[in-house]
Amino acid sequence: MVLSPGNYSWIKFAGFYLVGKAEPTSPNFLRFATTHIVKPSYLPADKLLTLLPNRRSPLRQGLARELFMTITASPSLSERIIADIGLLDHEPSRIMLEAMVTEVTSETLNQYSFPGSGSRSA
Repeated sequence: MVLSPGNYSWIKFAGFYLVGKAEPTSPNFLRFATTHIVKPSYLPADKLLTLLPNRRSPLRQGLARELFMTITASPSLSERIIADIGLLDHEPSRIMLEAMVTEVTSETLNQYSFPGSGSRSA
């Protein structure tokens, strides 16, 4: 609880506690971070990466048109990023559209004089 206001992380390492920030600029970043591979179901990885907040950009990677992305961050931040991906990666909405196309001659349009048909009666 003492460490959380300063966004510090800790791990038990070889019989002692290592305290530091789980940020990419920290020299101990890889000791605090975990890496997760996420495979989106609906959106391409590169599209999802553009939808995530920019402040998390050093923590995630994905290649254009690839089927997966990697997230390297502290365990709590990894969980938040994966939750954000879950909110963004959903099945697209679908609509059903029915249409009937009919071909008529200009004589037929003139005969019945449909409003807005663009034809002129003689």
